[in-house]
Amino acid sequence: MRLALLVLLTACLVPSAQAAADVPYADFSGVYLGIQTDYAAGGGSDWCSCTPASFFADATGGEGGFIAGAHAGIDWRWGPLVVEGETRLSYADVSFAETCGSRRCAGELQWLAEAHVGLGLVFGNYMILAQSGYAAGDVQALSDAFAPTTAPATSIHDGRVHGARIDYAMSGNWRMAVEYRYYDMSGENDIPGGGAIDIEWIAHVGGLRMTYEVGE
Repeated sequence: MRLALLVLLTACLVPSAQAAADVPYADFSGVYLGIQTDYAAGGGSDWCSCTPASFFADATGGEGGFIAGAHAGIDWRWGPLVVEGETRLSYADVSFAETCGSRRCAGELQWLAEAHVGLGLVFGNYMILAQSGYAAGDVQALSDAFAPTTAPATSIHDGRVHGARIDYAMSGNWRMAVEYRYYDMSGENDIPGGGAIDIEWIAHVGGLRMTYEVGE
């Protein structure tokens, strides 16, 4: 009886183990596609005709927000070393503001496009990667420093982005990752009644992403 049960158990486990072995883990190489979702926090420079203050100290009301989008790229791997090139396009709802007494100036990032290169190291099923690149986004700005009812002004802001992430390889060419990104961007918004206003802002962004390796 015991022998029969052992034979039956072995017959069940061997095909399952073989099936698991036939599903490869992502190997951090080749073309990949994915999606990401992040939360951003940050602040703007002094663009409200106010006394300069730190980014966080003079930021008020609804600062921060969400970024969600898609990414595509390619990894080249040599042993444990990975070199990466990636582009991202995201919808953004990230606000930053400052107040100067009764005055208030507010801005909102509405979309974000970026490209970066990265360098990583693979440790088993994990990869640690650092990246740096270029980012551009559409920023809508509003200021009552010049008129009580000022219409919003929209312009393209651009600058640099740096980041780091940890990827975990799952079966079936899937990866999941946690990431941190730092944006330092600026642009010129033509505020009605105030002329061209230079706005510099930063954002600290953290989130999750899922990636699928298209081919190996």
